[in-house]
Amino acid sequence: MKKDLSVIVSCEHAVNRVPSRFRAFVDPYDRSALNTHAGYDIGALPVARALARRIGCPIFVGGISRLVVDLNRSETNRQGIFGSIGRKLDAAGKEAALEKWHRPFRLSMREALEREMACGRRVMLLSVHSFTPRLDGQTRKADFGLLYDPARSAERALCRAMGAKILASLPTARIRMNYPYRGVSDGSASAFRKLFPGIVAVELEFNQGTVGSFSLAKITEAIATSIKGA
Repeated sequence: MKKDLSVIVSCEHAVNRVPSRFRAFVDPYDRSALNTHAGYDIGALPVARALARRIGCPIFVGGISRLVVDLNRSETNRQGIFGSIGRKLDAAGKEAALEKWHRPFRLSMREALEREMACGRRVMLLSVHSFTPRLDGQTRKADFGLLYDPARSAERALCRAMGAKILASLPTARIRMNYPYRGVSDGSASAFRKLFPGIVAVELEFNQGTVGSFSLAKITEAIATSIKGA
C-alpha cells in the first residue's frame, strides 16, 4: 500500500537578524552585508510561508543571520558554520550561538521528521532558499533550481517530475537540476538524509533577480501542485 506523503518546509536563511548579545561584533562591512545575500536569502521567507500554507504543512523558520551562525550548515563544518560576525566570537560566544540558535532549530526539525515517520508516513523535507543573480562575476542562468542527491533514485525522479510540472504551470521559467549548487553539499537536506535514509530531501533554490517575473501565487501554486502530483 502506498504511504501518505507528509511535507515539512524549512527556511534556514530567512532573516538578517543579529541578536543583541552579538551586535558589538558588527563592523561597517557586516552592516552593509546584512542587507545583501550574504546576510540572508532575500525573498525566501515569503515563498516558504506561502508554500507551507498552500500545502498545509509545518514550517521551520530560522531566526538569525548566517553572518552569525549558518543554520544550513552542520555543526562539524567549522569553516562554514560561522559567518563574518560569528568568526569574531571567542569560544564561549560561538558555543552560545550554537546552543541558542543552531541546535534548537535542528532539533525541532528532527523531532518533526521523527513524528511523521512514526505515523508510518513517507516524509519529504523541502528546504527553501534563494540565490543571487550574479556571483563572482558570473550570471546565474536559471530561475529555479531543484537540488537532490543523484544517488537517490526517489529524489531524482521526484525533482524531474516537479520540474516538468512547474514548467507546465510557468512555461517561461528556466529550471535546472542541482543548480546553482550541488544537492549533496553540506546543508539541512544532506544532514537529515544521513539521519533518516527513508526521507526525501529536496532544496528549492530560486533566483532573486528573476523570480519577480512570476507572481507569488503562481509560484506557490506551481510548486505545491508539483509536489502533490509528483
